[in-house]
Amino acid sequence: MTDCGRDRADTDAAVEQLVGVGSVRELLDGGRRVVTTVGEHEILTLAVRGQIYAVANICTHGTIWLDIGDVHPDTLEIQCPFHAGRFSLATGEATKPPCRIPLQTYDVVVRGDEVLVRVPADTDRPTRL
Repeated sequence: MTDCGRDRADTDAAVEQLVGVGSVRELLDGGRRVVTTVGEHEILTLAVRGQIYAVANICTHGTIWLDIGDVHPDTLEIQCPFHAGRFSLATGEATKPPCRIPLQTYDVVVRGDEVLVRVPADTDRPTRL
């Protein structure tokens, strides 16, 4: 993958960075979930019903990874595997208790077959898990 981000020293004037997370084919056709860490941001990128979403990978109710949770395509939600709370993939809104605090969402940019996620620039270079 091409890393479109910048080194921390180069981001002072920048507002954001674009981070490569995979190919459209991997996400749409393969149903792959990609977890990318950029500084303090752990981002889950996945496709549901032909649309690619990027959200924080850690549940806001308890420290558990959402990439192992169930996805509900009919409601575009991801379910926390610990307490079964849910979040909207589109807005990050907590949609089912006990979750109350929304997830951070990230803009997704598609360039050709490459999927990029827009991340605040005050972070380090990404690593893919």
